[in-house]
Amino acid sequence: MATPSSNLSRRRFLTLSVSAIAAANGPVADAGQFDVIASDVTDSSTSARHNHGKPTIMPNLNDNLPEVQKSVRTRPLFAMHLDVRPLQVIGATPGAFRRVGVVPGGLFEGERLSGTILEGGSDWQNVRGDGSTTLDVRLVLKTSDDALIGMTYRGLRHGPADVIAQIEKGQVVDPNSYYFRINPMFETSSPKYDWINRILAIGIGHRRADGPIYSVFEIQ
Repeated sequence: MATPSSNLSRRRFLTLSVSAIAAANGPVADAGQFDVIASDVTDSSTSARHNHGKPTIMPNLNDNLPEVQKSVRTRPLFAMHLDVRPLQVIGATPGAFRRVGVVPGGLFEGERLSGTILEGGSDWQNVRGDGSTTLDVRLVLKTSDDALIGMTYRGLRHGPADVIAQIEKGQVVDPNSYYFRINPMFETSSPKYDWINRILAIGIGHRRADGPIYSVFEIQ
C-alpha cells in the first residue's frame, strides 16, 4: 500500500531525475509539468489502492456488437459436381506430400447461374502430417449463356483415420463423419455476372466415388 511518505519520495525522485536531464540537455519542462507527472504517480497509486490491486473488469466484447456481426448469413449460390481422374502423386517433397487432381469437367446448378466446368482445372493437394488434406483449386466455369467465370478456392478435409482411408479407396462414407469445407472466390468480365466479383463464398464438400460434390453459399 502506498503511503504519503512513499508518494513524497516519488515526487523527489522525479524532480531529481528531471533536474539531471535538464542539466545535461537543457530545460525540458516547466514546474507545472512536473506537478502533472507527480500527480499521475500519486493518482495511479491511489487508484490501485482503492481497487485493492485487482485488474479492472472490461465489458464483454460480444455485448456491444451490432446485429450484423453476431451471426453469419448465407444465400445458396449453386451445387457443383466435379469429374476427376486418378491423382498424380508427386510424393514427399521438402514442403509437403504433394498430389494433383486433374479436373476434366463437371456441372454446377443454381438459381442465379448454372453451367459446366471446363476441362483444364486442377486441385493441388497437400497431405499433412496430421492426416488432413488441404486443397488449392482453380477452375473455369462456363455458364449456360456462355459467360466464363474463374473460380479459386482453398479447402480442408479431415476426419477419423478409418473414414479417410475409405475415402482414399473411393468408398462412399457418411458426409457427417468427416469435415470438408472450401472458401471460393470468383472473377469474370461478364457484365451480367459482375456481382460475383465482389462476394465471398463458403462450401460444404462430400467426396463420392465419381468425384466431389459441393454445396456453395454466398456470405452476405
